[in-house]
Amino acid sequence: MKVICVNNQSILERLSVTVGKWYDANDYGMSPDLILVKNDRWSYLDRKNFRTVEELREDKLKYLGI
Repeated sequence: MKVICVNNQSILERLSVTVGKWYDANDYGMSPDLILVKNDRWSYLDRKNFRTVEELREDKLKYLGI
């Protein structure tokens, strides 16, 4: 699946993910709070820092009142 980074302040600098950039990801993780994201390598990162296309769509519909 694809996810977009919405916050990178709590992510270690060496993992360097960019806000607004799309990444390949896998949510079959060790915990529901973590997501496996591929940048230069696969890393488990905090799920709250990323959004899926479906989540972005839901957010937009809520914003529009639909």
